[in-house]
Formats: sequence, structure tokens, C-alpha cells
Amino acid sequence: TILRTHWENEINNSDISLDLKEKFVQDIETISRLSHLINNLLLLSQTEAVEINFNFAPTRLDEIIKEVIDDATILAEMKKQSIEIAQLTILTVMGDKMRLYQLLFNIIDNAIKYSDQEGKIWISLNEQNERARIEIRDNGYGISKEDLPHIFERFYRIKKDRARKTGGSGLGLAIGKLIVDSHHGSIQVKSELGKGSVFTVFL
Repeated sequence: TILRTHWENEINNSDISLDLKEKFVQDIETISRLSHLINNLLLLSQTEAVEINFNFAPTRLDEIIKEVIDDATILAEMKKQSIEIAQLTILTVMGDKMRLYQLLFNIIDNAIKYSDQEGKIWISLNEQNERARIEIRDNGYGISKEDLPHIFERFYRIKKDRARKTGGSGLGLAIGKLIVDSHHGSIQVKSELGKGSVFTVFL
């Protein structure tokens, strides 16, 4: 935080060259990534029941999905991709709004990263057997049979060469699994190389 504040103040310094300011901006982005990584590691390293640190309350899943789509659409449009709502039932669960947002955003962010230009992502929310069912489907690269059993492991990165380019740390889906487990839910994935992926969350 100290480093970031220092660099942000220096950006407004008229005595500093534009080239140096551009380097400061790159440093700020690096610090932001490190901060995000550290927060994820702290969450994963907790030895006590993780849900103790969650704020559970009646939460509208349909509203969270709309927020996630609004934010993720900016990233999708950079690749000329579209995010479509296939179904959106009004549903309330006992959950931590911030963590559920993080869960869904991580999955959609992966769908954007691992899909080609002009790819499509579909989201649906409905009720099934007294549980909320969220499905996120894409027509991206897909996941190999070898990778599939490991995608929720910490630091495991699908398509490691692409993960390096996109800044992936291999923690997004591990965090997602932790959030789902803390809500006493479940998460499933079906995928095939070249045919996209389907993530299904039950809460």
C-alpha cells in the first residue's frame, strides 16, 4: 500500500518524464496483481473454518449475476465477445455477496481469457431440487481430459503458456471451490478440447 501510494503521487509530479511515469504505471499494475495474489493466498492459508470470515445474509443471486455481467462485459468487448443471459430466475440464498461475486467473476473471466475473438458466453440461473443452479457455458478452447481432474487444485494452470500471457496464477478456480464449499454448495465442470466448457454451481 505504501509503495502504491508513493508511485501514484509521483505520477502527478510535473518534474518527472513521461517515460518514467509510464514505468510507474506498470509498477502500480504489478503491485495490484501482487496484492490480489496475497489476499487469495491469505484466504487459502486459513486453518480455521473459512466461513467464519464470511458475511452470510439473504442474497439475491440474480442481482449478483447482473453486476458480474456488467463488469465482465468490458473485458469481453475487448475481444469482441458477447455475454448472454439464457435464463435468470429471481432467487435468494444465504450467502456472502462479495465472495459469490468473486466466484462468478473468476469463472467468467476464465471463459473470456480462454476463448477466441468473437466467442460467446451464456449464463443461466434457475432452481433445481430446492437449490439454486448457476450455469456458465462458453465455446472456448475447452479443457483436456488430463487437465480436468486438476483444475481446482491450487496453482494449477490450464494452458500454461497462455496463463503466463494473461497473468494467471492458478488460484482463481481454487478460490472458487473454497467459496462454494464454504456455502455448503457444489461445483461441477464438463469440458472437451475445442468444444468449450460448462461450469455448474449449486447453492
